[in-house]
Amino acid sequence: MSESRCIKPLHFVVLAPNDWRGQWTNRQHLFSRIGQDHAVLFSNGLWESWFKWTALKYSPWLGRCSREDNVWVYDAPALLLRFRRWPKVDCLVRKAGAIHLQKQVSKITHGAGKRVLYICHPKFLEAVSDIPHDVLVYHAYDDFTSGNPESDLSQREQTLLTRADHIFASSALVAERFRQRSGRDDVIFLPNGVDYSEFARADYPSPAILASIPSPRVGYIGSINSKIDLPLLLALTERVPDCSFVFVGRVNNLDIRQRQQWHSLLARPNVRWFDRQSRMDMPAITTAMDLCALYYDTNEEQFGAACYPLKLHEALAAGKPVVSSDIEAVRGFQPTVTIAHGVSDWVDQIRHGLQEADDPSLIQQRQSIAQNNRWRHRVERILRTINAS
Repeated sequence: MSESRCIKPLHFVVLAPNDWRGQWTNRQHLFSRIGQDHAVLFSNGLWESWFKWTALKYSPWLGRCSREDNVWVYDAPALLLRFRRWPKVDCLVRKAGAIHLQKQVSKITHGAGKRVLYICHPKFLEAVSDIPHDVLVYHAYDDFTSGNPESDLSQREQTLLTRADHIFASSALVAERFRQRSGRDDVIFLPNGVDYSEFARADYPSPAILASIPSPRVGYIGSINSKIDLPLLLALTERVPDCSFVFVGRVNNLDIRQRQQWHSLLARPNVRWFDRQSRMDMPAITTAMDLCALYYDTNEEQFGAACYPLKLHEALAAGKPVVSSDIEAVRGFQPTVTIAHGVSDWVDQIRHGLQEADDPSLIQQRQSIAQNNRWRHRVERILRTINAS
């Protein structure tokens, strides 16, 4: 029996900015499971006018709705482009888009079940008035407005905090900020989880991409962007020349200075980077690391300080030692997860973690934490909360 079998049927319209077919995030992990027993339509919303050529390349003129990973992935029509600088035109396009989306919803739900509008980013605020629903959920998977409380995005988020029936936050720090901003005490902290059975396996063959990289391998798996402490990495890779520092993930949203630092890092002989890999290969790649590291910039104005790393429980499920910057999300997992402060401490903790990497009792402790943080636990919490409405 799947995790949501005992819950009343629901149908979801999920709006999120990430491509379902791209790098997997908590949205795909959650709704590929929810979709086993409930109707789920996942969309990135309408195309913006400045993406018209991308829309024409990737989306059919009249849109598309295809079944993938237990959900219906809706690609909005390339003909319906939003023109925000022309409010009246934009409003007409939005209304037409909502009608088109509702037709797709009707095809997959046949009108049965409670209608849940599940918004994952403040940019989709207009959907609250455009898309009919019985329950409105706002799920903040990141800190979207840190350092800029007066921005349009922050104002949109404030409206969602007021109007949503249920609010989830992937970070305890963000959840607490939401409670303070909204005056609500029902904001739910819903951390990221893990597909435990896949990452706890010990029988994966060594991935081909890592074959030429000597151990010990210190791995970072995830996006390389402004949340990463690149000056720390430049210092570490110089101070620990006998370790291979391996990075697996896309590089995006780096400013000029950060791009220069990243290229300097790649020039180091003990640094290897691989672009985004298939999610099916992630368990084997994680298992092939000797230690996993989370090099987050702890500056509170950077969104990394408030994040809950998706790779945390995956590394623990694989039994790997984890060394992390001092971010709120990992503090509760000490001493199993080690927090490092400053370059010298990072060097010491990496070396210490590698020495203890194969200790059976420590491997058991790591995996025990991961077992208690499976994705099915997160799904059950979402469904219980919505059905209690």
